[in-house]
Amino acid sequence: MGDVGVVWKVGPDGRLKPMPDVDDDVRLVWLPISESHLLLGTKTNEMPHLEIDAINNGTACLSHEFFISSRNSDREKSLAMVLGTQAGLLSENELKEISGKLIAEFGGK
Repeated sequence: MGDVGVVWKVGPDGRLKPMPDVDDDVRLVWLPISESHLLLGTKTNEMPHLEIDAINNGTACLSHEFFISSRNSDREKSLAMVLGTQAGLLSENELKEISGKLIAEFGGK
């Protein structure tokens, strides 16, 4: 369980985000609530294929400072290496796009 809370899986590529944008196509939402349970939401009635390692990795990547685990094996230690790597509300590409638009609009003023 990470400090990110809810994880949003958006778009056809399944990108994970800590918070969706208004126009994001949300496909899946999860919230870990214990070491063996999570709340799951989908747009369809079909149960998606879930991989616990992918869920744990995604949660760790989006977490800012920590994650909590009932174990301390090599698998959990490897999550510390990805902790916070995708924790920003905006991706680097989104930041570049916004910066470019702002410079184009206000750069010469």
